[in-house]
Amino acid sequence: MTHNTLAAAPGLPRSERIRWLEQYDWWLLSALASLLAIGIIMVFSASYYEGLLRAVPDGLYFLKRQILWLFAGLAVFLVAAAVPHRIWQSLSPAMFIVVCLGLIAVLTVGTRAFGSQRLLFGASFQPSEIMKIVMIFYTSHWLDSKGEKLRDNNTGLYPFSLFTAFVAILLVMQPDITMAILISTTAFALFFLASRNLRQLLWVGILFAILIVAAATLYPYMTERLLDFKESFADPLNSASWQERNTARAAVRGGLFGTGPGQGEMKTLWVVLPWTDSVFAVIGEETGFAGSIAVVGLYAVIAWRGLSIAARATTLFRQLTAVGLIFMLTTQALLHVCVVLNITPVTGMTLPFVSFGGSSLVTWLAAMGVLVNIDHTTRIQANP
Repeated sequence: MTHNTLAAAPGLPRSERIRWLEQYDWWLLSALASLLAIGIIMVFSASYYEGLLRAVPDGLYFLKRQILWLFAGLAVFLVAAAVPHRIWQSLSPAMFIVVCLGLIAVLTVGTRAFGSQRLLFGASFQPSEIMKIVMIFYTSHWLDSKGEKLRDNNTGLYPFSLFTAFVAILLVMQPDITMAILISTTAFALFFLASRNLRQLLWVGILFAILIVAAATLYPYMTERLLDFKESFADPLNSASWQERNTARAAVRGGLFGTGPGQGEMKTLWVVLPWTDSVFAVIGEETGFAGSIAVVGLYAVIAWRGLSIAARATTLFRQLTAVGLIFMLTTQALLHVCVVLNITPVTGMTLPFVSFGGSSLVTWLAAMGVLVNIDHTTRIQANP
């Protein structure tokens, strides 16, 4: 049975069809499909009013772009699921170099928006989104190639810290400090999962603390966000920060079952970027507590199935890649939800598969394709 039996499955004999179905994790695929459908509905609802305010009014402007990106992402997903993950593993060093060059290009010729310089080619391409996934591939490949040498700082921790710090510095210079922390944390989590050396973990923890203090000193807006958050944490719904107050209010305004899709009011004037950075606020207002819990539950299903895939994987690269992708995905989703509920300071993190954005959507679908391939390969090897 090859990786390309998807189209042939309906015409297979019943026994072969059952065997084909058993080669894929349908819990994972169902949760992913549900989030994509919710994303299309929420982008339409959250962006319709903004589309009407454009120079050429078009309430469907954002929706049409998101649907195009979705089709592109699904094509990439199928390719990533069909191509053996060993190829991505072998290509990861070259991919890492190319994306690093993209991050350098952002600093020189990138487009500036909302106080940061993160985009290439106008507003259509964000290399940092791709680096999230490429960093996991490259880190997993690097760690897999080192073996016992990881426990020696000279051949393990020090060189690993150098290339991780290089990526983090490129991101901080944009500045995109949240992304730098997210990528670095994921990379070092994989390092310690592979090396299991607590002494190295202690040193990295100290280094992280120093770097965060240094970043807060160099970029005062970080300190301002933390101070705003400190003042608003005790009473999120009455925060002095306009953005934090209104996103939290929108998220709880829907009550148990919400106002209904498209019926929310806060998104029109009161919530900043409701189709991207604050889309969970729209979910809360229009689908209520029940809908919000359902969305969080879908991410929990993906995390559950992803960790199950990692536990059954038979090589270190597969294990680390699966864990890294799930750790990155769930951390980003959790940060987005916590920001909307005013539990953490504003980070600018989007909600994977749901928020508007081509780079994020295509990249995460590619990542899920690789995860599906890892799972499929493991199942085939277990039941040849």
